[in-house]
Formats: sequence, C-alpha cells, structure tokens
Amino acid sequence: PGTALRETSCSNMRSFIIIAVCLIGAAQAFFGFDPEACTTLPELPTPRTINASSPQVFDSPGFNYSDPEGSIYPANTQCEWQIFMDDPGQTELMLSFFNFSLEFATDCRTDRVDVYDGTDDTGTLLTTLCGNLVDVVPEPIITLSRNLFVRFVSDDNGIERIGFLARVGYPIQDTACDGAGPQVFTSPGGLFLTKDYPVNYEDNMLCEYLFQAPAGQRVEIGFNDFDLEDCCSCDFLLVFNGNSQASPVSGSFYGNDRPARMISSGNELYMRFSSDFSVTFQGFFGFYRFV
Repeated sequence: PGTALRETSCSNMRSFIIIAVCLIGAAQAFFGFDPEACTTLPELPTPRTINASSPQVFDSPGFNYSDPEGSIYPANTQCEWQIFMDDPGQTELMLSFFNFSLEFATDCRTDRVDVYDGTDDTGTLLTTLCGNLVDVVPEPIITLSRNLFVRFVSDDNGIERIGFLARVGYPIQDTACDGAGPQVFTSPGGLFLTKDYPVNYEDNMLCEYLFQAPAGQRVEIGFNDFDLEDCCSCDFLLVFNGNSQASPVSGSFYGNDRPARMISSGNELYMRFSSDFSVTFQGFFGFYRFV
C-alpha cells in the first residue's frame, strides 16, 4: 500500500481533481469576516461573544486567510471578544495563535493584544502581546475559569502589520499521527494540523484525518499554511472523496503551494499525510466546516 500511494502521488504531480471550490473573496475569512467585534476609535466596540464549547477561530480585521502575508489590519481600531465555554464537561479553555504580527513598541504601547482571565477587562491580565511573532508564535494560554476576554488595539501612527489568527476551545486533541487509525472530526467546524505544528513534523510519520458531517451535509476544508518537502514521493498529503483511501483520490499535494479550498461530494472526507526518512518541514494547518 505504501508503494501504491507514492506512485499515485507522483502520477498526480500536484494535479487536483476538483470536487468543488468555494469561491470566497480573498479578504474574507474562511468562517466569514466578522466586523461586529471592531470599531474605529474613539468609538468603543460591543464585545462579540464566542461560545468555545465547540472550537472557534477569530482574527484581526483585514486578516486574509488565502494570503496571510498579504494581510494588513486597519489603523486606529479596537476589537473585543468575550469568550466562554458553557459545556460542564469541559474544564479548560485554551487560546492558541497560529499567525501573529503586530507593530512592536516597548511595553506594547502602540498596537497590541491584551488577554484577560474573566468576562471583561476587570479580570486578571494574563498577557499583553505585540511585535512580529510569525516564526515564534505565542505559547497557548489555558484557563480553568472557562472565560477569556481578548482586546486588540491599533494606533494611528501609520504602522500596521499582518495581524493575527487565533483559535479558542478545549485543548487541541491531536491523535491523527498516533497510529491508532484516523482522528475523527464530528464537530461542525474546527482545525486540523500536522503533529506539533508549527514545529517541524517528524520523519517516518503517518497521519490520518477523517471528517464526518451529518447526513445531507458536506465537508469543506481550507489550508492556511502548507509547507512540505518539495518531492512528490517523499512527504505528501493525499485527499480522498470519501471515508478511506479506497475512496476516489481528490488530490495529491507536496511542496509549499497551498491547496485550494475543497468541498466533498458526500458527507465524508479523508486525508492521509506521510513523511519519509529524511528532511522535514513545518507541515500544515487548516480549517474545516460542514456545509
């Protein structure tokens, strides 16, 4: 089976048999740009509430999921998010950043992100973040209170950067690469990633991802970052239009060209990533949702 998979990867030569492509505007977030959290100063925003019992993503205004390097947030802006979990079975709320690049200043007095433990800015200030942290993203923040308040502020000095992309929810459960079969995704939306992303994946890995939407729905996936060895028979990702590698192959991907967004024809989509014995890269992370 391993040899057959590698032959399939090379024969595809990065070709992509389109199941469907969701044509979303380049500046629109994968889950929809949500301007209600942000206002132009001096007007203050009403915080947008996020129920993170099912993992959610949010971003700075202007963040471009299709081309993060081409993003730029507006000046003189303030955004606020009030994040909570109401599922009594979940005891930890985690905030993770996957892109982060703001203007740097001593004490972050210009553009910044403030994170509070609680429902508003009267809670304990956990951290204030600024600067260019694209290559070394901030450590995840975990609270047992199941409440976080996040504020983004930019000034009007004309220096703007990419911004940020964040995920909130229960701690990331990464079982795709543990050899026990595919990690199964049944929540209506969330993220998927290679083991330990953004740290380089390991040699000789096999990771499996199975997305299962309710009957009558389909699975949409999109990649925010994609960085594998540029060798079609070495490290590669196969996407199948179904629930296993016996399903039709929808695409084979390697190198650092992000795959286009895809929608399955049915309610299941299966992915299989493998790496060989040498040379590793950052890997990939992306988002899915049921449509």
